[in-house]
Amino acid sequence: MGLRFVLAFFALLLAGCFPVVVEVPPPPGVTTLEVRTSSAQAIVFVDGREVGRVGQDRVLVFPRIQPGTHEVVVLAPGHEVFIQTIRIASGQHLLLNVTLRRLPL
Repeated sequence: MGLRFVLAFFALLLAGCFPVVVEVPPPPGVTTLEVRTSSAQAIVFVDGREVGRVGQDRVLVFPRIQPGTHEVVVLAPGHEVFIQTIRIASGQHLLLNVTLRRLPL
């Protein structure tokens, strides 16, 4: 019994050393923009302001964006600039799939 207790203790200790990332979806009725890119190094701008960088999952969720028309720019090293104007309604969750083209060498 003592050995099981010690092993269980170390298992719990090790489990606490690794971060767990849980993406919680925004509540219904909140206006959000979700950008999915083909590059894990992309930086996303909305109306000229940097709103974040995509993670290794290549996704950035921008919660509580104001309804209306916005210019979205996505930049990544070695890729062409992506620019698109979007229109998002109040309470809408807009998914923008962005395929970034590599620049010729």
